[in-house]
Amino acid sequence: MKLAHQFAAITNPPLRLPRVFAGSMLVAFLLMLAACETETLPEQPRYEQYFPLESGRVWEYQLDSILYRETVPNDTQRWFIRQELGQEYTDLEGRPSFPVLTYRRRSAADAWRYHQTGIARIWQNRAEWVENNLRSIKLVFPVQESSDWQGHLFFSDLENIPTVEACNNLAYLYDWTYAYQDLHLPTTLGALSFDSTLTVNQIGEQNLIEYNAASERYATGVGLVWRKFEHLTTQTICPECPWAEKAECGYSVEQQLIRWE
Repeated sequence: MKLAHQFAAITNPPLRLPRVFAGSMLVAFLLMLAACETETLPEQPRYEQYFPLESGRVWEYQLDSILYRETVPNDTQRWFIRQELGQEYTDLEGRPSFPVLTYRRRSAADAWRYHQTGIARIWQNRAEWVENNLRSIKLVFPVQESSDWQGHLFFSDLENIPTVEACNNLAYLYDWTYAYQDLHLPTTLGALSFDSTLTVNQIGEQNLIEYNAASERYATGVGLVWRKFEHLTTQTICPECPWAEKAECGYSVEQQLIRWE
């Protein structure tokens, strides 16, 4: 057996690379490994940056609305609104929250007038916004293209909230589905440009006599930069007719950021 092993070693000597060549391969491998370790993927923004909460933040928007009416001309209005985040506090349920003080005026020549106070918070991996005692889930984290959720999950007793016209009864806000679209894309709105934005599409009841939908766009480090909201109804059955032409009751609102600090 010993002779057999010796014969095999003679006839099949182990492969040995020249020292210079072997050293070159080792250096190349180490360089490749170092390159892999230092390579970084494009940085995605932290999810919460789309809904920044910090006392003292201010946003100012231009808001254009159309109130649709059946027997009288539609009412078109323009407002400017200012929203300020107050001091953080912890509510009775232990949730860190910020008061949102909203002011409005008709033109830049007018003084700001207090309008109402809402609430903003990030809680249990979602961004919440409370306005007129209605608590919406604006964003869910982590941000993913496939995510959808019930944005009006906490709405209740809407049918008993008084409205001027029956067609605008707030029961239409039940069961809206929110979903992400166009994640982490640059956007330009008027004179303002944003490096990374996302869009949230919001869909409610839609049929031949009613149309409910909204869309909101958020930018990292800024928050809400644009939104459009539509609640429209009609008794004119015309599927091919644009809703803006056949609407007989309801309203639409478009809101766009003009400055922030």
